[in-house]
Amino acid sequence: MIAGIVLAAGASRRLGRPKQLLPLGGRPLLDWVLEAARGATLVQLVLVLGHEAEMIQASVNHVDFDVVLNDRYAEGMSRSLRLGLEVLRPEVMAAIVLTGDQPFINATHIMALRQSWENTGEPIIATDFGDHLGSPMLLARTMWPLVAEIRGDQGARALMKGHRDSVVTVAAGDPRAALDVDTEEGYATARELAGD
Repeated sequence: MIAGIVLAAGASRRLGRPKQLLPLGGRPLLDWVLEAARGATLVQLVLVLGHEAEMIQASVNHVDFDVVLNDRYAEGMSRSLRLGLEVLRPEVMAAIVLTGDQPFINATHIMALRQSWENTGEPIIATDFGDHLGSPMLLARTMWPLVAEIRGDQGARALMKGHRDSVVTVAAGDPRAALDVDTEEGYATARELAGD
């Protein structure tokens, strides 16, 4: 039983406007991530919103998602991750954590993370982007209590530092997947890659 959590509560400070709603291929950027998670046949889907939550919720297709509000989003990604984990059903044994600014992550890759966990049983399955490891990342339930120790603008990746022997990696596959949209330059690259 594996769930998906999409973290999209941030204030997009570097960009200066809500990156979740940037038009990309005729729809909001966040919709790309939500569609990928929706296509990965997970038992529960959670979307964590914060900054401009009402506007974002009204603008994206969050069908099938439990929407959670992080009203203290300024504390960083760590709080959003904790809130997302808190609402997962008791039968969920692992969660795949995604960030809402990686539009080229696809359902096939999310399912590959799931398959790796089912094959290995390791508590952390991270995406290998070639030059770094990151999200999407699967966290088995045994790791969830450790999330309480993470502070500030750190997400699941912070858990890898003290648990390198427990990390299995899955190659990202699509070379576009490493792009996360944090700046106008990143957005311009995303539009080019999307054929906008």
